Amino acid sequence: MIQLEVKDLVKRFGKKIILNGVNFSVSSGVFGIAGSNGSGKSTLLRCLSYLMTPTKGEINWKSGSTTLDKTLFKQYLGYAAPYLNLYAEFSAKENLAFHAKLKGIEQKDLSHTIEEFARLADVRFSLDQAYGSLSSGQQQRVKLLSAFALQPKIVFLDEPGTNLDEAGNAAVRNLIELARKEEVLVLLASNDAQELDLCDSVHSLN
Repeated sequence: MIQLEVKDLVKRFGKKIILNGVNFSVSSGVFGIAGSNGSGKSTLLRCLSYLMTPTKGEINWKSGSTTLDKTLFKQYLGYAAPYLNLYAEFSAKENLAFHAKLKGIEQKDLSHTIEEFARLADVRFSLDQAYGSLSSGQQQRVKLLSAFALQPKIVFLDEPGTNLDEAGNAAVRNLIELARKEEVLVLLASNDAQELDLCDSVHSLN
């Protein structure tokens, strides 16, 4: 079981305080992070993923009794967010293969998994196309595919419905429900009520 405990987390940019004493713990299911634009949702996810260093406070990740350091944690993580882009000149398949290699996943184990998750992510276009040539909605589907298809133990979703139509939003629900069944810990940051309704519990930053 994955466990996360956040204690008195503070993030400042100069004199501006973005996160001011955030506290929560979570160990299962789908955990929502709510807040209006500018409330610090994305900043919090970046801190929790070690992409950004907090000004103060503690972030403790564990898998069972094992503490996850920064290097080990990244092997567990899938992440989809508007500010995280894939390589434009690579195809979707090449991007996935590259990330799989970084995580030590064998290419021969990847093809069937990609097909399964592509269906769940409502991918109706060729994954051999260059990522940069895809529409914004198609790119978002590839981001979701990348976050889930490598079978992580933890998934971060920042505004997962960005640029998606109704079918794409249904795909988000399908992926989250599968993650819940597979006991993957999902952290979902959003100000969309329908997305937050998918969560088992919600922490508000407002």
